[in-house]
Amino acid sequence: MRAKTLMPALVALAAVSCSGGRTGPGMQTDSDQRSSDMRAAEGSGELCTPDCAGKQCGPDACGGGCGDCAKAVETCSEAGQCEPFTCKSTKDCPGDLVCAPELGECVECVGDEDCPEAMRCGADYACHEEHPCGSDKDCKAYDMVCDKDAGQCVQCLKAEHCAEGEFCKDGFCIETLCVAAGLKCEGTDVLVCAADGSGWAPSVTCTDQQYCNAGECKDCLCTPSAAYCDGDVMKECSDDCKSVVSEEDCAAKQEHCFKGNCLATVCEPGAKFCSDPATAATCLADGMDFSSLPCDAGQYCEDSKGECVAQVCSPGNAECVGTVAKTCNTIGSAYASQVDCKVQGKVCVNGQCLDLACPPSTDFCVDGDTLGHCSADGLSSTNEDCKAQSSCKDGQCQPWQCTPKSPLCVGEVATKCDALGFGPVPGGTDCSKNGKFCSNGECVACSPDCTGKDCGEDGCGGSCGSCNDGLPCTSDSCSLGQCQFPIDQFQCVIKGSCVPSGTEDPASVCRKCNPAKSQTDWSNVDDQTPCGGGGLACHGGVCCIYNCVGKECGADGCGGSCGTCLPGISCNAGLCTGCSDGNAVDWDGCTGGALSEFQVNSLTTSDQEKPSVAAHPQGDYMVVWESKLMGSADVYGRVFSDAGTPTAPEFILHSNLDNWQHDSQVAALSDGRGAVVWESFVANQVGASVWVQLVNADGTKSGPEIKVNDVDGKWMTYRPDVASFEKGGFVVVWTRNSTWPDVDQSTTIRIRRFAVDGSKLGAETSITGASVDLPVVATFQDGGFVVAWKVGSSDMYLYWQQFNSSGFPLGAQTKLADQASLAGLASTPGGTFVVTWPYLDASLHPKTVFARLFTKDTGPVSDAFQVSPSNDITGYSFVRPAMRADGSFVVAWSSAKTGSVMGDVWVQLVDAAGAKVGGLLQANVFTDSYQANPDVALSADGTAIVVWVSPNQDGNGMGIFAQRFDKNGNKLYH
Repeated sequence: MRAKTLMPALVALAAVSCSGGRTGPGMQTDSDQRSSDMRAAEGSGELCTPDCAGKQCGPDACGGGCGDCAKAVETCSEAGQCEPFTCKSTKDCPGDLVCAPELGECVECVGDEDCPEAMRCGADYACHEEHPCGSDKDCKAYDMVCDKDAGQCVQCLKAEHCAEGEFCKDGFCIETLCVAAGLKCEGTDVLVCAADGSGWAPSVTCTDQQYCNAGECKDCLCTPSAAYCDGDVMKECSDDCKSVVSEEDCAAKQEHCFKGNCLATVCEPGAKFCSDPATAATCLADGMDFSSLPCDAGQYCEDSKGECVAQVCSPGNAECVGTVAKTCNTIGSAYASQVDCKVQGKVCVNGQCLDLACPPSTDFCVDGDTLGHCSADGLSSTNEDCKAQSSCKDGQCQPWQCTPKSPLCVGEVATKCDALGFGPVPGGTDCSKNGKFCSNGECVACSPDCTGKDCGEDGCGGSCGSCNDGLPCTSDSCSLGQCQFPIDQFQCVIKGSCVPSGTEDPASVCRKCNPAKSQTDWSNVDDQTPCGGGGLACHGGVCCIYNCVGKECGADGCGGSCGTCLPGISCNAGLCTGCSDGNAVDWDGCTGGALSEFQVNSLTTSDQEKPSVAAHPQGDYMVVWESKLMGSADVYGRVFSDAGTPTAPEFILHSNLDNWQHDSQVAALSDGRGAVVWESFVANQVGASVWVQLVNADGTKSGPEIKVNDVDGKWMTYRPDVASFEKGGFVVVWTRNSTWPDVDQSTTIRIRRFAVDGSKLGAETSITGASVDLPVVATFQDGGFVVAWKVGSSDMYLYWQQFNSSGFPLGAQTKLADQASLAGLASTPGGTFVVTWPYLDASLHPKTVFARLFTKDTGPVSDAFQVSPSNDITGYSFVRPAMRADGSFVVAWSSAKTGSVMGDVWVQLVDAAGAKVGGLLQANVFTDSYQANPDVALSADGTAIVVWVSPNQDGNGMGIFAQRFDKNGNKLYH
């Protein structure tokens, strides 16, 4: 266009230059050069110079133009600038343009309805062609990327896809509105440009003694609109505090300037004021001088009072208050700057706003196949691949609803599954409009009917499916539309696998595949079938020593009973007799006054280990432990009344009998149930997980088992602990690490909270640090909790940290003890808690039990104090505390004299101030071999129940025994 406009002028110029006559080809005079910048004005023979300086468009004063506005949504202003059409409604817009009220400008579109078919409105208010896609390959020809969720090619999914000076919004690259991290003023507010340049957000509000200039809060020259003294010159400050608008020399009137006034005296007699920010002054009686009082350290002079007051903050100190980074002013009277890091999308660390790598303690989708786990501080993250047949969406790996990109029918609409497998792609072909039906994502002339069928013909020449269970021991057939899988007469199908007749159950030699009895489960072998040496025989599918010979009642040695006695009659040594306690077995359940320990487990085959006990406010209590049988381990439990009597048979906590289940812990819930956690893993394989089962007061399960940890496989998750909240729900802590090179190998302590119904509250959070291990947890009535843990393997320490009711950490991790291991932890609802531990000597051998008291509001309220005798015991297993509501507590531990293999369980009462109450209490009476692994719980009336492991006392390996003490330390009858 411009070339056409210039052509007549160029011809005219050529004619003028040719008339000169004496300049040859390739030669140019100075006048020729001047002529090249001029042309004939339109409609005249005179030459003129085009003027387009500072113009984008419009006339050039010589009949030509300075350019056209490239965008259809722009018009040329009188000043020669391309500007958008302004509007209040679409009526104000020319042609097909519409009004965008939020911009006050005419644009091409504000919604898809403003665009032609097969086009959509972008974040840039322009219409763009749609390009369906399943991967980035489909978009390469358009120089775009694939949004797999929407199934459409887009300009961008992240900022890196856009050119410099653009940011990504809703799949479109938009010109930045500002320079990233740039600053500007708006009144007294400092605005900061977002990291992607997408707009401005408030960053800092200047104080009343500051003004905003060029994106900075600057100290006022003086107090806005106020009069003040500069020597004996009275000055008046401008409204914007940047300058002096007037001044008066008081000395010219033989007066003095005082507090912004010309006065005959220096000050008002007796008045108090600040002579400077660190000095308080009092005017003398004649008003011509004043006395000064320097402020103490940590004080400043408050102008309104004329007195020294405590500093609000430490001068010049930078700190974080929640998400706000604050910097104290030079005198400590206020914060000079306050920046909400959250508004900038950053996190506050040591008074500075640092860039977030991701939202703290959240899970997010890195892409459709990868889940990201953000750290608690938001400064780093780890990635996890979603499992097979699942994709990442909304911060979770979720199972497919359909096979990605596969043909799909939605009613009679033929479409396909989206790229992530979460549902149909919008749109598709409505087969019914052509009188057809949808089948397998295609329009067909016949409507297949597979209602109520698994297999067979669909009525349209197709199939409703084939029958194949993948098992070689079954016959696959279709009968009347139903798949039939009859099992071979000499086989069983157990847990989805073929098992030949006579095959033993890997979990018990006393159960086999016996098709004559059952083809879908293990069958018990005949009772009294030998199953090992030492008199072991099968009984009810269990390998044990069945012993009911000459017995009317009591345990049968195989988890059952030899019989029960009539009401009022006690079982003594297997016989129903009156209770005389004349026998040698003083834990036989006689109610005549036995004071020694009583047996918790009734199943005595193999070893019973690692007990944990929890007491309910109602008085009953629950004990759980690890039972080893036939080379594996299971978790058992039993409920007892407040009198020490079992209220139900022992029960197994888990449904998976193949894995190893161990390291169980129990917490009493506020509604009378119990929450039991344990570790589950497959022997000789990498990877483990933590599970929880809620148990009713009668020992029955309350709902299904719940997997606690999100990630397993290549991670080991172990040593869980659990504590309940007074208002319902509970919290679980455990240790996680890995030796796999392709995952995070650091050891972390993981935390997860649960509601009273067992549902998970938020994502896992973590405690990080070198060699963290063996966490324990206790709770407060406000929903907060505290965690203590061990650090190190050669040099060992104990640390602790508090968390609020949302699971966020309060304060930093704090060391509480050196040379310590295996912490115990207990709390009161009001916020007092105690940590106990064994002190270790230089060789890391446990020697002495110590404790330390804390409150959740003030931290430590005592130094570490000694609970056990000094340095004369060894062989600790655990040091367990339990705390009463008044802050007094009980500690239980096991110990052996140096050089001895015999050990006992000891109990010490301690008051709320940390003073020992009475002497040591020995829980066990049976002293043959080492009594170990104690745990202790307290009921509402202060009764303590202590449980431990005792070898050889139950007649076959290790058993679980218990003893009760009243609040004064007296043993209770049972």
